[in-house]
Amino acid sequence: TPQETDRPGDRVFDITLQDRTVIKDLDIVKEARGIRKALVKEIKSIRVKDALSVTLNSTKGQPLISGIEIVAE
Repeated sequence: TPQETDRPGDRVFDITLQDRTVIKDLDIVKEARGIRKALVKEIKSIRVKDALSVTLNSTKGQPLISGIEIVAE
């Protein structure tokens, strides 16, 4: 969970979908401009047959995603 003391640089991670890194070095607090703020990333053209593989690879701190919406293209 986000901590009240989280600052830019505390949570930095890569997001991998279907074994392909789609976001590199995401600094979630910096990009959202603070804690407890929505940050939306749209990623298109990911092929999924049976299951979607999502991996969060930490560069620094603990990765955090609060929700994922999947929309068929």
